[in-house]
Amino acid sequence: MAGGLLQKAGLLEAFTIHPGDDLQDDEHREKASQLIGFLYICFQNASFKEEHMEEWQRLGERLLGDR
Repeated sequence: MAGGLLQKAGLLEAFTIHPGDDLQDDEHREKASQLIGFLYICFQNASFKEEHMEEWQRLGERLLGDR
């Protein structure tokens, strides 16, 4: 689930999103807007060259390693 990946990356804590928060609910619209804005800026500024993909994979494997 994407929520688990966001949690492992530290993004839920950074945006004070709690497990069970429904980001499609108007009550959490501010948090959802902040998170999607952050992700969009990161996406726009990212370089999807092969070496970056490999670096991200290595980092991701370390982050997922504590399963």
